[in-house]
Amino acid sequence: MTIINRIKRKKYQLIQRKLENNVHISDIENKRETSISDSSQYGYTPFCELAAKDDKVFANFRHYKVYRGIVEDVGYDIGVGCWEIIQKKNVPKEVLEECWKNDLIGGAETYYYNGLNKAVTPTTMRYTKIMLDIKDLFGDIENVAEIGIGYGGQSRILRKFNNIQSYSLVDIPQALGIAQKYLSCFFTEEEMRKYHFIDGTTLNVEIVPEMLISNYAFSELCRDVQDIYLNMIIKNAKKGLITWNELSHTQLDGYSLEEILSIIPQSRILDETPLSAEGNKVIVWGTK
Repeated sequence: MTIINRIKRKKYQLIQRKLENNVHISDIENKRETSISDSSQYGYTPFCELAAKDDKVFANFRHYKVYRGIVEDVGYDIGVGCWEIIQKKNVPKEVLEECWKNDLIGGAETYYYNGLNKAVTPTTMRYTKIMLDIKDLFGDIENVAEIGIGYGGQSRILRKFNNIQSYSLVDIPQALGIAQKYLSCFFTEEEMRKYHFIDGTTLNVEIVPEMLISNYAFSELCRDVQDIYLNMIIKNAKKGLITWNELSHTQLDGYSLEEILSIIPQSRILDETPLSAEGNKVIVWGTK
């Protein structure tokens, strides 16, 4: 390990310890478990707040363990599976190069894949694969709401290849702060006006999108919060794609897959490919 890498590693460890020390036992005991990230990764929210405010932390925010555990947790094997699917679609080189730009910001770990001379994060590989799935299933989209936004990487890729006039990003305020900072690195001030950053913790106005997207986040919320999102956003969407896992159902008394299918009109199940965990599925409705 070089001296520079040792310094970087030491810096990451210091920030991680600082975040952990700022979370008191009383905060944990009194914490309402509304999502998996609430219940298992107590440093995630303060880290998001710190990264949005501190340019030095933001420069490598996707590298920190506390953030990787929630957002950048896609394994290399999943990246390989996504890349194999992408290759079969004969995607133009210029489209892929635009997608890979997601990794210009945030300092995430990148990997090389067979036949690709550019190192890419598994997360960006999956975002690209989902964008292509959406194109195949739904065609062009113009009005989107996304529940659980990460740093905005999925939305950036979708906006580059759709004429999206309105994109609502729904998450906790701290995650919205990172996304706003990240996306402003790619879009002009005028283009950023098409984004709507919506605090999901105080959602009290209905959103009526053409399409609803959620990559795992909705299925990691407790039932009370799922009800809010169902009534205020999801059931209003003509089209939708929810990548689903069983974490909320098994850990937070959230809805089961069968219950969700009975609530969302005309929804159906697709297999998740590549499969990232046993029991994962993709819920879709309004396909072409």
